[in-house]
Amino acid sequence: MTTASHHASDDGPLAMLRREHGVICDLADAMTRAIESSDGGSKPATRQLWQAAAGVLHALAEQHHGKEETVLMSYLELRGFSRATRPLAAVLADHRRHDELLDAVVAALARASGDPRASAPLRVAFARYRAHLQRYIEREENILLPLAERVLAAADAEEVMRRFGMFIELSGGAGWYAGLMASADRIRGAATRAVDQAGVGGGA
Repeated sequence: MTTASHHASDDGPLAMLRREHGVICDLADAMTRAIESSDGGSKPATRQLWQAAAGVLHALAEQHHGKEETVLMSYLELRGFSRATRPLAAVLADHRRHDELLDAVVAALARASGDPRASAPLRVAFARYRAHLQRYIEREENILLPLAERVLAAADAEEVMRRFGMFIELSGGAGWYAGLMASADRIRGAATRAVDQAGVGGGA
């Protein structure tokens, strides 16, 4: 059983999951600040930004959860862990709750469109989503990924990475995946600029 050196490498499967954690959290943080500083989405550009962010967060979650559930957990099961018990059961529950809370954000966003008075439910929905996101990613960083580092041999890690690549290909391909990550960064930047403009001009 090997070494943490492969697992800690910048191109390994666990590094990919950690990068996704960072991208998701950075986008969610930027959107939290943008929503808190906005006028409720009365401007079309604001609504388009929120809708784009929700779509990218959903796509990122599908990618991230899919790789963990269909690939990583399968290898942990071979090492004696069960999806019916902790920690895998807790990860699965976190994923389901994440999806429920993101769906609630999308529903609140639809109600908020064009009506500044409807922005309070959106702020509440996104705050709940962001709080859960923070807790569950911390659990993955502190429990799931260190567990995988301990129990997966180097050959396992290489096969997990290969299967991650297959999962990405089935989702749309490496170019599509790179575009998704770039979209997250682009929307994060737009959200940050919206906050700056709201501070200067009094509205997002």
